[in-house]
Amino acid sequence: MGCLVPIPQPALPKRVLLRVLPYRDVVVTAPPLPGSDSILLNLFASQSSELVWRLDQARTLAAMEAGHPLSELRTLLTERGEGELPTTITRFLDEMEERGNKLRDRGLARLIECNDPHLLTLLTHDPRTKLHCFAAGEHHLFVPTSSEAAFRKALRQLGYILPPLIPG
Repeated sequence: MGCLVPIPQPALPKRVLLRVLPYRDVVVTAPPLPGSDSILLNLFASQSSELVWRLDQARTLAAMEAGHPLSELRTLLTERGEGELPTTITRFLDEMEERGNKLRDRGLARLIECNDPHLLTLLTHDPRTKLHCFAAGEHHLFVPTSSEAAFRKALRQLGYILPPLIPG
């Protein structure tokens, strides 16, 4: 019995479907655009006519916020577009990527009001509590949800409690 060895397939030639214009328009030059490409463009750009999409900051940021990597759009424009991307488009994509990476969601937290500035200072500096909370202004503590149990335990060791949340 012989082993089957896969035969390498030649790379398919690049299929040019789009013209990316410097003022953020993306024009379909060889319709029809495959459905997956159309869906991707609709995530990051607004369709202004049957064959034209316009790259849009708000829509691009919304797509990124929903978890769609900007690299997918960059790849589409590069692989399906004619020639190099215009400098204005490259700058636009770079800026969107930079803006999308400026903030990080680190999870949920509890905001605790503290009406005693001395206690706030104690809690943010005591070795038992300082690892689990941060000052948030002059009258509040920020406690990550992941640290809440440890914070409450340390708080009790200091002789304090965090009463139950009272709605309103």
